[in-house]
Amino acid sequence: MKASAFAYARATSVANARELLAVHGEKARVLSGGQSLIPAINLQLVGPEAIVDIGELTELRRIAVKGETLVIGALTRHADLLKSSDIVKCAPRIELNELARIVYFRPDTLPTGMVDYLVPMFGKMPDTDVGHVVSPTRESELGTKGAGEAGTAGAAAAVTNAVNDALKPFGTIITEIPLTPQVILTALGQI
Repeated sequence: MKASAFAYARATSVANARELLAVHGEKARVLSGGQSLIPAINLQLVGPEAIVDIGELTELRRIAVKGETLVIGALTRHADLLKSSDIVKCAPRIELNELARIVYFRPDTLPTGMVDYLVPMFGKMPDTDVGHVVSPTRESELGTKGAGEAGTAGAAAAVTNAVNDALKPFGTIITEIPLTPQVILTALGQI
């Protein structure tokens, strides 16, 4: 199958991305990597009028420490995590090189994105010694901190995507985690 024609624009900033998305409204889609969106377009599961590419926005690709919070931008790549001195400072006992060696591979499967990728369960994980798990935070009801803490990276992204879907009618988007009431209210212009 072939995709329907669509307009393409590469955003130069988050503000520019918002402007470009506003032009096309609900018929626009955001492209950050393309592993899920492009196959969906090719299979005609979605037919956007326009695609706004945010994949090169460096303001969304950052790792920083704000107070006691480790902030990981929405477009931060795994390679960036492995090289980050901020992660080493915040969680010094995590052996990043060991984490980098954990590779999921089945010769009969070629994952092209989360659309067709079964997230490995604990039974598929290689034996790993965990010497330290970051202590809970007082900032959230459950004590969770978001991406970077054992077992939460996928959940944090899923929750952030769900919140951004809910915020779409208000013309705003959240680009970093952890999500707190203050972050959401600020995005809505309530604070």
